[in-house]
Amino acid sequence: MRLFIAVKIPFGPSLRELAEELKACPGRVKWVEEENFHVTLKFLGEVPEALVDTVDRGIKEAVEGVPSSVVVLRGVGAFPNLRRPRVIWVGMDSADVLRALQRRVESSLTKLGFEREKKPFHPHVTLGRVKRLEGGTNCFEEVSSRWEEEVLGKVTVDRVYLIESTLTPRGPLYTVIYTYPLEKRE
Repeated sequence: MRLFIAVKIPFGPSLRELAEELKACPGRVKWVEEENFHVTLKFLGEVPEALVDTVDRGIKEAVEGVPSSVVVLRGVGAFPNLRRPRVIWVGMDSADVLRALQRRVESSLTKLGFEREKKPFHPHVTLGRVKRLEGGTNCFEEVSSRWEEEVLGKVTVDRVYLIESTLTPRGPLYTVIYTYPLEKRE
């Protein structure tokens, strides 16, 4: 089973407007389906089915006592950068809760034998993966500068998910295996 741990991000009107503007840019981009928007806390890769219960226990330990929180979606960026984008994403403000949650998940699963992530965690929602740029100017840079300071939505982070990703020619299919509620704020 190909698994990852994530927080789901709902698709609001501002995010939809931004996505439509980005989709109008020339180039070949594999856009993420809106029902698949998420922030990956940890990608596990191929996990034998026999280990899923162990992963479940590790995630339960990691989220225990973590309060729900609100994050703000803001700005557009790209990895490695907007001049040569490979991944187009929406950034986040007030994402300290996601960073803390990611550290806890990472720590818990490392104790269980999963490899520690080498790259630093940058909370973001992937909008698309650029296959090829076309046209004389980089439209993604222009769109990004227009949306740089725009708040694209506020999202309540109140659940973490263990998700199975099945790769198909039409794109990944995501199936929620387990849901982990966070503590409600008083």
